[in-house]
Amino acid sequence: MGLVGRLLVSAALCACISACAPRQSSYSTLGTLYVEYRMPKDTPTVTTEIENGQVVGHRPAGLVVARDYPKRSFVAANAAICTYLGQPGAYILSPDGTRGLCSSVSDNYLRLFDPARPKIYRILLKEFFQNADGKSFAWLDNHRFIATVLDKSCPYAHLYDFFPTRVVTFDLKGRRLSQGPCAFGVVAGQHRLALVGERPNDFLWHTHQLLADDPAYYNDGYDRFHPTWSVDGGKTWHDGSPLAFDGNDSLLYLEQFSRIVRSENGQVVLRNAYDVQWSR
Repeated sequence: MGLVGRLLVSAALCACISACAPRQSSYSTLGTLYVEYRMPKDTPTVTTEIENGQVVGHRPAGLVVARDYPKRSFVAANAAICTYLGQPGAYILSPDGTRGLCSSVSDNYLRLFDPARPKIYRILLKEFFQNADGKSFAWLDNHRFIATVLDKSCPYAHLYDFFPTRVVTFDLKGRRLSQGPCAFGVVAGQHRLALVGERPNDFLWHTHQLLADDPAYYNDGYDRFHPTWSVDGGKTWHDGSPLAFDGNDSLLYLEQFSRIVRSENGQVVLRNAYDVQWSR
């Protein structure tokens, strides 16, 4: 399709979206958003603090935030427990910031550690495989966490080389408390949970790519599938990559190709963001 054709299709889609989309108020949330924006080389250099829509400060990139006590946050690269060849693994702090979980790309362990003394840790899970976007585990509260564990009865993913995994709830000793649905990742809020899934690309998705011409479309299976999320235990799925829950316990997710972060009701929250966290 030539340039004129693309412009006509784009105009038609924009007109349809404008006519059908309901009018929405501007986005707002209590607390603070911690945002890593997408840089020219896709490597965030700072974490930007945003309150009431205004930038209030900057912190180092790789900041890991404790949801209820943000002063207990730390920079992942400084912990080094799950760092491999200079690349930090995935780190998440408990809501009160007194405990941390992390996984590394160098082994198949999920570790529990003391953020005040990062060299003190305990291996909770073995044969644990971290997915590509760092969303394989999350804290439910200060004493329980959820993680995706291998389960061959679940479907294999077509994106990112995710493994067939199921959501399982654990205590601080690594004991299984309950078993949940199949999913490729998890994001936890104060009282809600989002699952990560995938969906085959349809005609509208391919048309979107025709206009966006995003090179990521040709990597990691995006030419056939795209990421989705669910907040009702997998009953219904929506396009996008889940990032975090905000102060309203509303999911914030990343649109594919557009790099726009929206709340689950469709409000635009951020543009050109790479990752988002929230704290009180």
